[in-house]
Amino acid sequence: MKSAPPTVTAAIVLALVLSGCGAQTESDPGAAPPDEEARMQQARETCQEALLATLPDPDSAKLTAENDWPVERQPNDTILVRPSGQTHNALGETIDAAWECVVLPDGAGMRLVTLTLVKL
Repeated sequence: MKSAPPTVTAAIVLALVLSGCGAQTESDPGAAPPDEEARMQQARETCQEALLATLPDPDSAKLTAENDWPVERQPNDTILVRPSGQTHNALGETIDAAWECVVLPDGAGMRLVTLTLVKL
C-alpha cells in the first residue's frame, strides 16, 4: 500500500489540530446554553408586558432590572419568573411589590399562564 506524501499528511494533521477535531471548548458549567438563556429572557419579557398591563399607573413602575429577575424552569415545562420593584397602587401610593409570573413556551413565543401578586 502506498502512503500519502509527507506534505499531505502534515496538512491533514494541521487541519485537525486547528479545527480541534470537533472537541468542545470548556465553558462555565453553571451557564445556561445560549438557546435556553434566550428562552429565559423571552419569559422575562412576556412577564414584564403582562405585569405592566395590570398596573393602574405603569409609567410609575420602578421594577428591578429585568435580567435580575429570578427565573426557574418548572417540571411541567412552564417557566416561573419573579419580578419585583416599586409601583403606585390605585390610590397613587408608592408600594414595594413582588409577583410570580408563570409562562409556557408556545412555539417560538411564550404564553402567560398566571400572574400573581405575592408581596405588598
